[in-house]
Amino acid sequence: MSRSPIQVPEEIKEGMEVFKDKLHAKSHHELISKLMKFHEDTQRQQWEQSQKRREEEERQKREMIQLGEKQKEIFDKIKIDMGFDEDVQVFALLYEHFMNSRTIDMITFDMYRNILNKKGY
Repeated sequence: MSRSPIQVPEEIKEGMEVFKDKLHAKSHHELISKLMKFHEDTQRQQWEQSQKRREEEERQKREMIQLGEKQKEIFDKIKIDMGFDEDVQVFALLYEHFMNSRTIDMITFDMYRNILNKKGY
């Protein structure tokens, strides 16, 4: 490896001495190499964390639904009232009813129309 001198202000040189001790570097070029490696490792870790965050967001989009606080409270009450242990059991009941019921009462139909008209639930 060829070497070439670099000039830095005295304040930076003093700061390098502090880092040299902290990073157990024997020379300035070893310190610079360690700092460059630290920077590269940090960049890689940030990219990996960003990738993991994106993967988790994608997983949540595939596997989860957003109910909102009020609807989640209602959902939890239904789960307790029906004696279910898991959320998926409530969903399974609602899904089976939806798929297999041939009739719908007028109150439920009105609620359906309100939801379609964005008047909310």
